[in-house]
Amino acid sequence: MFSLKSSLSNNRVGDMIWHQIHINTVILVFIKISERRAAERREQYKLVREHVKKEDGRVEAYGWSFPNVDADVSSVPIPVCCRPLLDNEPSLKIWCATGVVLRGGRDEKGQWIVGDPIYFAPASMKKTKTSNTRTELEDEIKRARNLDARESELDEWQSSSLVWVVSSNQGKSLIAVLDANNPNNIIETFPACDSHLLCIQAVSGVMEGEPEMNEEQSKKFLCGGGKVKELPEGLDGTDLGSCEWVELRKMEDSEDGVPTYCSNDMKPSPKRTRDFSISEVAAVDPAAVPVPVKAKTKLTRVTESVVPDETPKVIPLEKLKKEPVPPANRPGGRAALPPHIRDAMSKYDGVSGQMSGALPTVWMGGQNQYIYIHSAVTAWKQCLRRIKMPDAVLSIVHYKGRIFAALANGTIAIFHRNKHGEWSDEGYHSLRVGNATSSVRSLCLVSTNIWATYKNCVVVIDAESLQIVKVFAAHPRKDSQVRNMQWVGAGVWLSIRLDSTLRLYHAHTYEHLQDVDIEPYVTKMLGTSKLDFSYMRTTALLVSNRRLWIGTGTGVIISVPFSGQIEKKVETKDTKRPAGPGGLVRVYGTSSENNTEEKSSDDFIPYCNLSHAQLSFHGHKDSVKFFLGVPGASKNGEDESAEVTLRRMLIMSGGDGYIDFRIGEENEPELTGQSIRPRDMSHLIIWEIDAELPILSK
Repeated sequence: MFSLKSSLSNNRVGDMIWHQIHINTVILVFIKISERRAAERREQYKLVREHVKKEDGRVEAYGWSFPNVDADVSSVPIPVCCRPLLDNEPSLKIWCATGVVLRGGRDEKGQWIVGDPIYFAPASMKKTKTSNTRTELEDEIKRARNLDARESELDEWQSSSLVWVVSSNQGKSLIAVLDANNPNNIIETFPACDSHLLCIQAVSGVMEGEPEMNEEQSKKFLCGGGKVKELPEGLDGTDLGSCEWVELRKMEDSEDGVPTYCSNDMKPSPKRTRDFSISEVAAVDPAAVPVPVKAKTKLTRVTESVVPDETPKVIPLEKLKKEPVPPANRPGGRAALPPHIRDAMSKYDGVSGQMSGALPTVWMGGQNQYIYIHSAVTAWKQCLRRIKMPDAVLSIVHYKGRIFAALANGTIAIFHRNKHGEWSDEGYHSLRVGNATSSVRSLCLVSTNIWATYKNCVVVIDAESLQIVKVFAAHPRKDSQVRNMQWVGAGVWLSIRLDSTLRLYHAHTYEHLQDVDIEPYVTKMLGTSKLDFSYMRTTALLVSNRRLWIGTGTGVIISVPFSGQIEKKVETKDTKRPAGPGGLVRVYGTSSENNTEEKSSDDFIPYCNLSHAQLSFHGHKDSVKFFLGVPGASKNGEDESAEVTLRRMLIMSGGDGYIDFRIGEENEPELTGQSIRPRDMSHLIIWEIDAELPILSK
């Protein structure tokens, strides 16, 4: 008996030893692969550096390469600085960000806090009204049309420069709060959850006239599916468009005291192959192997060691090279904010119930199937409410008192405000977009509609009636998932997962207007190499100041001014011709030029001509995770009471690592063991551009 126990004990010890040997082997393999990849990248960056030095008739200024025909550098975004976001948390990867909206709700006197619309020029507000009634009416009609046409452009001026940035891994997510005008100073950091946050959205407080939801009104949206008849091939329309009411119940008090809600009949999600990937590229990951506690501790210490770096956290780029970098040891909290943000936040001082959903909030969606709601006004780290959803939350948008949340089970959850202006805790509407085995990947507000991406299709939803008005295929391959969407004027730009071609669709007629392939352009600019620059995929999109920002899976950043029209000579379908700087450009829909009933003559179609594209020498070492545009503070000495048509817009990009393609990695310290160089960690890059305001007279 004793010998049997001894034998079993010896077997267990032997198994543990072999298991530890296996773990150590995996770690060593991972280390060797990382070292080899790092060496290959250094050599390839040298080739890229030599390639970009070649004279090819282009102009280099402010860290950009742009065509000689656009020699006016006044419109070029000026790089300000870049920095590692959380240098003490190198294992966290930057993921998404939002600019806080400081308007909405009521002050202590009960007055609506509407904010100061930046797009109304002070001088134009003071203009005396003309006595010509007909002229007044015509001007009002023209103003209304212009306002509707430029709605998306006005929206980007509604946020503040106060930015919440999400950094995540599979085990936790952190929020970093900073002012984009002074990114050297992280105002506050706090943990958000013990899971991977996938999206974040700032939401204004309740505004006058926003709809409220009660039991009677909630019933008018309920309907069955099958109403949409014209569907792309392979899309099941049986339940498409069905809308049901999901009642919420408050769960037992959690340890942290945060009110937590879930549906009455919460069920686990169906088994499926996850079609929302945390990482596009498969890699050897030792964290995926079951590791004993001691081994995990050792591995964490190895992974999170950082090369000592005496350089400042903020790397000054073109703008700050001749100016002192703002100090990083400024006071935290509200004292660290610029005056215009402090003034906006002071309007909420004295308001009863500051920790209220009726005031500005920030919504976050997690892979763990939770929605987290935080106050944007005070006590940022305190979660106001948690809502358990049926599946992971992939995208969140806000439209006039309604929150639309895209879920990985093929539905969209719509939250409403109650009669007190709070977000209702009684329930939400669930709109069926597709089968539960596939996800609604992203959402985009387009005028009064919500565009939702499902597989290779776009589902257009009326944001007020919650009815599906159109479904169309944006790509012929069913496995090509639509990822990013950006709306401006009468056009919506789309990107496809693992595809280098961008597609433009009309915002109202859903006409396919243009295809633009960025692969030939990037290959021409940076050369072909093992860095896979020739295999381009778009990972981030932004439209700001009538300019399209394109972020790629290899960290390359491109900015293209919109032309408003496309010349006939750009139109080509001959892929055998030598690739010019613009690559393949197809223009569609020429037969609709006479369709004046559906299109206004003032519609702005955001065509792209890659022959005018500008390539940034500042980029990331891996995929660009996001772009964000926020208004910048007024320049020193600028008279805000004067009539100005130019203001600063700050563009932020987030991604893994930082690289200047003109230099490569020559000035970076060598790796010692498994240390992490500061420039390999997640970085923010910030540009400044003089933005033309859509100024409208009241």
